[in-house]
Amino acid sequence: MNRLTIVSGAVAAGVLLTVYGVVTLSPPQAASEPALPIENEKTTTVLHLHPGERLAAGIELQPLKKHLVRTTRTLPGRIAYDATKHVAVVAAETGVVVSATVQPGNPVHLGQTLAVMRCPAIGAARSKLLQHLSELKIAEQECQWQTEIADGAETLLYLIDQQTPIEQIEKRLATIRIGANREILLNAYSRLLLATRLAKSAADAGGAEVLSRRVIDERRAEVEQATAALEAKAEEVRFEAKQASDSARSAFEAAQRRVDVARQELTTLLGLPADSTNDEELLPEGDDLTSLEVRSPIDGTVERRTCSAAERVTQGDELFVIADTSRLWVEADIRGADWAALRVREGDLVRVATPATGDHVWDAQVVYIGRESDLGSGATPLVAALENREGKLRPGLFARIEAPTSEEVEALVAPSAAVVNLNGAPTVFVPDGEGFKAVTVETGRRFGDLVELLSPLTEGDRVVTSGAFFLKSELLLAGEE
Repeated sequence: MNRLTIVSGAVAAGVLLTVYGVVTLSPPQAASEPALPIENEKTTTVLHLHPGERLAAGIELQPLKKHLVRTTRTLPGRIAYDATKHVAVVAAETGVVVSATVQPGNPVHLGQTLAVMRCPAIGAARSKLLQHLSELKIAEQECQWQTEIADGAETLLYLIDQQTPIEQIEKRLATIRIGANREILLNAYSRLLLATRLAKSAADAGGAEVLSRRVIDERRAEVEQATAALEAKAEEVRFEAKQASDSARSAFEAAQRRVDVARQELTTLLGLPADSTNDEELLPEGDDLTSLEVRSPIDGTVERRTCSAAERVTQGDELFVIADTSRLWVEADIRGADWAALRVREGDLVRVATPATGDHVWDAQVVYIGRESDLGSGATPLVAALENREGKLRPGLFARIEAPTSEEVEALVAPSAAVVNLNGAPTVFVPDGEGFKAVTVETGRRFGDLVELLSPLTEGDRVVTSGAFFLKSELLLAGEE
């Protein structure tokens, strides 16, 4: 019975050696030598793999390098919407939903129509704006007219002051607006010119003793009267033209203010930004002044729709939620015990992982760190932004955030997957010819998924960074044989 057991064991061992023939021990031991302990095999055993097995095991080698690294602490958190790209679209005024053109999941762009409503209050506000716009147009025309008349009067007075002949004045004023002032001033100027000619004729004739001295004096008096009358008319015309121009400008400015107020009231009702002064945004294209197009405030996707056609809604009711998830926030709660250890500021990078996406890790930039702790939980929020253009992340997912707890230092590091525990000692695998051997190492600090290697390896040495656990299993199996 014992002999059979021994023979059977030998046969089984032969089968195992045949199956695992890919593993060889180096150097080979003589049959009479006792087996080496496992502790020595860690440094002397060389594992050889067929190329196919090496490929299947995912063996990868990388040279060791020094990196700028820092220690971290893992904080629990959650993926959330970017608050700047997550907008609830609400009813600007009480009314009835006529139609809703988008569904949850639909992509939308800035300014796209989401729904159409009818709102009587908005119709009244638009009517008021249209009225004031019409009044403004009339006031603007009146202001322009009175300004041109005042300018024309000044031009005519200048020509008269230069004693320009009537024919030349008429020519110059052919395209200039003066209004009734043209006739008033030209009549007074004509009388002055006539009186001047008569006085000159009388003076010339008086010198020849044709006319009496009294007639000459009368002619001179008429010139003085005509001059005084022209100056009076000039002052009157200048004053009245200026008054009319100023009054028209004041009326125009008042009409402009009424339009601005009406426009601001309508802008407020529509829920548009305060600087929206484009009347095309405020007034409908058709005749229905109560029609209101609910538009998307951002580029994004319809996350939620809470309205239906023919539904009556009141001011402030939520109609849609639009969000752009190409960039998300990750929110972590910092407890009191973590504050002393963390070394993080706004703008720093933190690493984010979530069970929903396996081993993938994202870099996120800290947006802000809260200034106030929650009274209930005692936690202070840390918010970081991360890119999500591929759409792998969803708001609400649980996340782990690795935040730094030290300043950056230079260290020789290897991925955590490269270091395995072999017989209670940290070990890495390095290439040895065509095979691999285990080397016991001294490790230092951990930096996330990196481990500091203190000795005996140095920068440039190649280590197995993927597949180390497989090699460890093969080494243990070889030791059992």
